[in-house]
Amino acid sequence: MALADFPLCVKLPASVGLPDDPAGLRFVGSNGNALAFEIETWDAAGESVVWVRVPSLAQGTTLRALWSATTAAHGAAHADTVWNSEYKAVYHLASGNDSSPNARHFETDTLSVDAAGAVGRGRSFAGTASKHMTRHAPWLADLSGAFTISGWIRPAADATGQAYMMQMYNDYAQFAILYNWDGGRVLQFFHGYEMNAYGSGAQGEDMRYTASPMTIPDDGDWHHFAYSYDQEAFSVYLDGELLRCLPREYGLGSGQPGLQNVNFELGQTRGSGNRFKGDLDEIRFESARRSDAWLRACYLSQKGALVSVRPESAGFKIIFR
Repeated sequence: MALADFPLCVKLPASVGLPDDPAGLRFVGSNGNALAFEIETWDAAGESVVWVRVPSLAQGTTLRALWSATTAAHGAAHADTVWNSEYKAVYHLASGNDSSPNARHFETDTLSVDAAGAVGRGRSFAGTASKHMTRHAPWLADLSGAFTISGWIRPAADATGQAYMMQMYNDYAQFAILYNWDGGRVLQFFHGYEMNAYGSGAQGEDMRYTASPMTIPDDGDWHHFAYSYDQEAFSVYLDGELLRCLPREYGLGSGQPGLQNVNFELGQTRGSGNRFKGDLDEIRFESARRSDAWLRACYLSQKGALVSVRPESAGFKIIFR
């Protein structure tokens, strides 16, 4: 089955003959129509990362990247057209900026330096109070129905104790991803109401974990996670593979998650506690529940294993395997 409007990650090695300046770069589909793209990183002597919005991605899909001496060849393609309205925020984490059209950049970014990521550059968290990212996020109400949250994680080898990799919260509810839940390098998802609301009395619903733990392999490598949810069920994925799909009632409160007018912390919980130690990359928020095929393609694409790149005289050809 073809994937519609898929944001394809294309990793370009120096061996394909990249120019020093990508200003004349453009991508076209098999029909010759220009495709929207975003350059995340460009390094003619190393690896470059480009995101291309593919109208229909299926086995055998072919794209071409072409060079021109003029920037006019770039056409009407801009980064903000790669990510459609279902993307509420896209953080490549080369910085704290959001690449979606919504421009929901982090307001606080106390990270000292970036780090090599799973895709381009990422962010390293030292597990201290000075290493976190914060965003006031009323837009998370957009995720009160179907949504998908995904990203890459590489825990530090010496990370110990329960830590919040991510938390979104208000006085009534939260969505959180914890690392080292109950020990054993386990990533756990929480979603629902607070048992005891902060400052506003009890909400009346128990906020429980989603019976969705996943164990991150102790291999020092990056691993892709995804949590995809709608009003019927939720699914959790590790490295593009479905681990489990459960009815919404299994481990979740029965009401709406209530994530309006919230704060969003990356690398710690509210109050600067339970800090995460390790690396994160490509954190996304989407207002859609994604299919198994979609999340498998996301993992393979970002890993550089979904397409092959072949040099041509005026650019290169990209073929979906």
